[in-house]
Amino acid sequence: MNIIDVVLVDAQDNPIGAGEKIFTHKLGLLHRAFSIFLFDQKGRFLLQQRNTEKYHAPSLWANACCGHPYVGEDVEKGAMRRLEEELGIKTPLTFWKTFTYCTDMGNGLIEHELVHIFKGHFDGAFHLNANEVADLRWLNYEEIQESRLKEPKQFAPWFNRYLDELPKAAFMP
Repeated sequence: MNIIDVVLVDAQDNPIGAGEKIFTHKLGLLHRAFSIFLFDQKGRFLLQQRNTEKYHAPSLWANACCGHPYVGEDVEKGAMRRLEEELGIKTPLTFWKTFTYCTDMGNGLIEHELVHIFKGHFDGAFHLNANEVADLRWLNYEEIQESRLKEPKQFAPWFNRYLDELPKAAFMP
């Protein structure tokens, strides 16, 4: 079965129910999510290019890993699970902050997420899940901004929101 439920929340991140993922995105319902920002020992930020077959934002670049905790799953455990599923790695994560945004993704989908942002460090080998990830690259903050100025549409809408609304420190270890 491919039906996946996400945790619906109020503005204070209190669970108020569950919703099927695609239906939730079609209605733009506020739901819980996580994003992982990974850095290497040189202080570079990991970007992930999403697989071309993703249901939204295919082929676009975003932060290291994003996802939704399962209903009843601790958010950090969900983030760790997804990091292993997508990138094939395990590394400690530290909670940084929550961030709420709402953006039109096209194709009749709206991302309305209360995101738990985690930071971590990793310098080893990745074992990519080709169904999720097309490519990876390490860039520093200035390189990310230069790339965005040249071609802003290469980045996922939520990642552009992060770049626009979060302080520069978010993109540094």
